[in-house]
Amino acid sequence: MIETDLPAAVAAALRSPADGERFGAEAAGIPWSALAWGEPGARPLLLIHGVTSSAATWWRIGPALSATGRRAVAVDLPGHGRTGHWQGRHRFRDNAADVAAFVRAAGLERDDLQVVGHSWGAMTAAALPAAGLRPASIVLIDPPALPHALMAAQV
Repeated sequence: MIETDLPAAVAAALRSPADGERFGAEAAGIPWSALAWGEPGARPLLLIHGVTSSAATWWRIGPALSATGRRAVAVDLPGHGRTGHWQGRHRFRDNAADVAAFVRAAGLERDDLQVVGHSWGAMTAAALPAAGLRPASIVLIDPPALPHALMAAQV
């Protein structure tokens, strides 16, 4: 796909991405930080980064997705970016429970919530239903390759 195949607003966002709006929310004993693009009332789309990254990794994708009429929110997971308070949790289900708490505190829990997770964030996103959060859709980008039995044990 070349840039001319994209809607004009999306192509423009990819050429000149916006910095995003930094906001915080307190949930699960964690002072969360996140970046957001788009109108606050628009359809929410949560972006979850990988283990060695932060919300800033979505610097081009967030603005492009918000240009499609969504409220793209990239969260800094605990111990990453501007979110501190990492609690030593390494199980996907524990991370998912914390992220679900953030989603609720940030006012993103809606029937039309969509989630995109990358790598570690993909495995966390996959565990969200087990944490009681059922997004309308979940997209997993480059999740770690683990046998199903091991993934099931981690969730």
